[in-house]
Amino acid sequence: MKKLMFLAVAMIIVAAGYAQSSSDKSVVPSNTSPTVAPQKSEGDKDKDKDGKDIRKDEKDIQKDKADIAKDKADVSKDKKDLQKDKADGDKVDAAKDKQDIQNDKKDIEKDKVDIKKDKKDIHKDHKVKHKDSGK
Repeated sequence: MKKLMFLAVAMIIVAAGYAQSSSDKSVVPSNTSPTVAPQKSEGDKDKDKDGKDIRKDEKDIQKDKADIAKDKADVSKDKKDLQKDKADGDKVDAAKDKQDIQNDKKDIEKDKVDIKKDKKDIHKDHKVKHKDSGK
């Protein structure tokens, strides 16, 4: 029991030290003065925001594409299961397979809509970014 308590205390200490070191990035050694980052103009903040928006939308598109690929694989598997269940006369599992196929197809369509929306957002953000950089 004492070994378990010691291990638990040791883990807490290590975790607390890690949390301290990873969350407190603003520690400045006592023999140096802190540096102040230059302030960004509103235009620069907008450009950064547009860049972050574009990256976020691109990441969302990649995730949606991966979801579509997974759902398509699930549909393929469920169709095979459906054929087998029909051949075996298993109406309950066949009905479940049909429902799984319908759900996966709905998910695919939802992801396609999300991709279309994200692409539209990226296009809009690029237009804004280029418009602002021409000023």
